[in-house]
Amino acid sequence: MNGFAKKLTLLIFILIPSVEAEQSLQVVTEGWWPFNYVDETGELVGSSTVWVKSVLEKAKIPYHLDMYPWHRSYNLALKRKNVLIYSIFRSPKRESLFHWVCSLPEKPVNKIYKLSSRSDIVVKNNEDLHNYSVNVIRGAYTHDYLLSLGLTEERNIHLAADNDANVNKLLLGRVDLIVDFDHSIQRILKENGLQTNHVEVVHTFKKDPKLCMAISKGTPQTTVDRIKNAHQALLEQNPQ
Repeated sequence: MNGFAKKLTLLIFILIPSVEAEQSLQVVTEGWWPFNYVDETGELVGSSTVWVKSVLEKAKIPYHLDMYPWHRSYNLALKRKNVLIYSIFRSPKRESLFHWVCSLPEKPVNKIYKLSSRSDIVVKNNEDLHNYSVNVIRGAYTHDYLLSLGLTEERNIHLAADNDANVNKLLLGRVDLIVDFDHSIQRILKENGLQTNHVEVVHTFKKDPKLCMAISKGTPQTTVDRIKNAHQALLEQNPQ
């Protein structure tokens, strides 16, 4: 091997670790207004999106951002390395599955709603939920929550791919109840020309887990640490 070839080979070996360290991070989310959604220009925006972008830019990590139905985004983060998912609730069931970066600035409170016209629906406790059909987003933390209460997909739980489909099922009378939160359902009611009192709350989740970013297992620890450090620095600059 001549001198030039040796130098070229050495340069390649030097560059390989650097290329791996700077591998582009796939960032995935769902459409969930006002945290992550596509605006009228086609740009993915929202309060959580702004925060995540700020963290990654501060960490100087290259990334590309994709929005899918929640179930698909979650499975990508679960099965592939170098994936970051947001906005995701840090539930006990998910604790060991990801590297966690918490918390995001927003703190939504999940609730269960019915149409105000449905005086026949009475929910005084968790057991009463078993008497009705409840729609929820497939694979969401709230899906797991309903299962933990003993509701089943065979009898009670109906599934939607995204939040708009979730609310529309209630408005069309296809289910008795849905899980959502105030800002989200009010936005969809307004878009449909309906008043906020068109629906009412029958149950409020007592304590939701933190809303976070999560990084897939197998992602280089250096990447995880840079994201955590950048997130912490921004939290210190912008106390929640």
